[in-house]
Amino acid sequence: MESPVDLDQQMMQRTFELALRGWGRTSPNPLVGAVIVRDGQVLAEGWHDRCGGPHAEVAALEDARSRGIDVRGATMYVNLEPCSHYGRTPPCSLALIQSGIKKVVTAMVDPNPLVAGRGHGQMAQAGIEVVSGILENEAKRLNDIFIHYITQKRPFVCLKMAASLDGKTATGAGQSRWITGKEARRWVHWQRLRYRAVAVGINTVLADDPMLTARDENDTEVERQPLRVVLDPLLKLPLESKLVRTAREIPLLVVSGQQTDPDKVSVLQSLGVSVFACPKRTDTLDLGFFLDYLYSRDVDSLLLEGGNQTAATFLNQGLIDKIAFFFAPMLIGGRDAPGLIGGQGITELTGAIRLSDLKVQQLGDDLLIEAYIGR
Repeated sequence: MESPVDLDQQMMQRTFELALRGWGRTSPNPLVGAVIVRDGQVLAEGWHDRCGGPHAEVAALEDARSRGIDVRGATMYVNLEPCSHYGRTPPCSLALIQSGIKKVVTAMVDPNPLVAGRGHGQMAQAGIEVVSGILENEAKRLNDIFIHYITQKRPFVCLKMAASLDGKTATGAGQSRWITGKEARRWVHWQRLRYRAVAVGINTVLADDPMLTARDENDTEVERQPLRVVLDPLLKLPLESKLVRTAREIPLLVVSGQQTDPDKVSVLQSLGVSVFACPKRTDTLDLGFFLDYLYSRDVDSLLLEGGNQTAATFLNQGLIDKIAFFFAPMLIGGRDAPGLIGGQGITELTGAIRLSDLKVQQLGDDLLIEAYIGR
């Protein structure tokens, strides 16, 4: 017979799977799934499909109603505490109380100050048994973007890079396509679906002329695209680049310095490009100011795909929250071949940036290492 602990974990894992069905559409809301269970049997399921749409709990209750199932006395599993406030939709805690559900099992408390335990409290006060903390670490990883955005009031930044096994991102002659295989590149496009913005430095644009779009498995651009960002202090962006040529169809933001050619700014704007003049911090752009600007535009996340100098600048300013590094089974070597992180680096190991909560997986022939900074 399956133990209650095993059942709790099995059902919570199912909520994660359901939550992922909203990938790329719920931002800035979290990814949430819900399962209604009685006597170990699943009665109904639901997930938050898009921002502004029904929450997972309500979707699961509606699934039960559509099947003619009475949920009174049943248990609901949900990977995030049900909301307790009126937003785009009514409180889920109230819907659960009215439904007759007798027990609610969650993975974690909602970090949103408008909720933060109130949903659990309202349900408990109404007589519902509340259990929380089932697979909590996994739940936090699933919604790392939402947690950071709602608590830190700044976009979550993930640094994505690809290198050979000896840590080289290109040959000494600058060749970098393709270090990783198709599976790794497909993963990147999957991430571009979720992140609201993707950024590179101007040197990457000059070297590769990228599109920075999200594409599906058939290499077709999807409907919802991230905001494309180029960090370009001196406004070197070529007008004939793919990014500029497609700026009217897919949003493009150029982050320049404040002392740039106003005529070039006007030309870019006439072509549909947005230009943000960012102040300097010593000899580099104040990227914290830039992230605050993104937050003001309701951008909850940034996937940073720039080169090693861009990576170093973000790291030096303490603005990276997560890293996702691909390592391909090849050796490049060479003193002139660039490594993953540029800049001056450190002189003492005590100054090294420490990573936590590492996750390693193989995609095709490549290894992907994900880890958090300052968590």
